[in-house]
Amino acid sequence: MENHLHLLLGIRPDVVRDWSDREVAFRRLSLLPNRRGRTRSSGPAQSEPTLEDINALLASPARIRDARRDLSSLGFFHRLLKEPCARLWNREDGVTGHFWEGRYKSPRVLDERALLEVSTYIELNEVRACAAESVPGSVWTSARTQWDRLCQAARDASIREANGNENAIAVLQSVRWTPAMPFSACPYLDLQTHHQRPPLPLPRYLTARRSLVDYVDRVDSVGRVARNGKPGRIPAIQPVAVGRAISQARVALGTASALASAAAARLSSWWRDAQAGIGTAFHHEFSTAEPDDDAMVPRGSCYGSPVSIAREALRRGKPRLVAIPLRTLR
Repeated sequence: MENHLHLLLGIRPDVVRDWSDREVAFRRLSLLPNRRGRTRSSGPAQSEPTLEDINALLASPARIRDARRDLSSLGFFHRLLKEPCARLWNREDGVTGHFWEGRYKSPRVLDERALLEVSTYIELNEVRACAAESVPGSVWTSARTQWDRLCQAARDASIREANGNENAIAVLQSVRWTPAMPFSACPYLDLQTHHQRPPLPLPRYLTARRSLVDYVDRVDSVGRVARNGKPGRIPAIQPVAVGRAISQARVALGTASALASAAAARLSSWWRDAQAGIGTAFHHEFSTAEPDDDAMVPRGSCYGSPVSIAREALRRGKPRLVAIPLRTLR
């Protein structure tokens, strides 16, 4: 947005914990090299860490401990994200000093339902601020990325039905809602042994069982409902996001393949029937029930159900925690 940004992030201290000290040193120096030291030695400021750089960091156990902490730290991530932006925009405006008003806020998301509510809230930021009128028009949020994925999935499903015995509807519904920027730790090349470890497998996301078509439809449906204190909503004249994605797929297929076009037409009919409540091929996986008001109070440090809140309090060693009410995201 013009004056703020939202990120829904997952940190992986479990992954960082298994890295060797040498790998920690390499990755930490790759993210934030010692530019002053390289300038003094007349070396390039942006090159990969050298053996001398790595060995100098390895010589200090305290610095390695701090580096390991940094590599799964939200604070360190925000430093890397925000500091270059502040330097750039201050330089453009010819000013110095603080660019960001304050430190970031990071409420913890504890369960699948809270994940869905927070994600939907972020996806609809442009709509609520009257900066966009639809999911496809939300170019600054990952809602557009997810909608583009759905368009591609509808095309692929139609082509797969045309090329074999697969059912386009079943194929489309099997596509999962996954993060717009999925986790994939880059390979590490040991500078001494030149041994490259393969990339880490993707973690099992909380979203692993969720349908992309259902998620996009839910974001679109919630965006059409007026929200207290927010002027924007998706107007009724805007086409439903899922139907628009399927129509886009039909246009993209054109007349190049009659079988694929016919499969896309079947997808359109299926979706129209689903919107009209005809048939049982589509059902919403997400609950839209309001949270328990007795368990939620206006201020807090995390989102989640009463059970998740109790589990998080135990993890933190506290007698109780205060949750942020999910209804405030509506």
